[in-house]
Amino acid sequence: MKPAPIPVQILYGPAKIALEAMLFLRIVSLSLLEWRPSENLS
Repeated sequence: MKPAPIPVQILYGPAKIALEAMLFLRIVSLSLLEWRPSENLS
């Protein structure tokens, strides 16, 4: 069975966006964790 190129392209877009979103949220969560201790000290 040959893989259909159209479904692959349709799934590749959202998958790439999802990965970028996960990386963005991970960076934001890490930055928030770094800000919390400074707020507790002040």
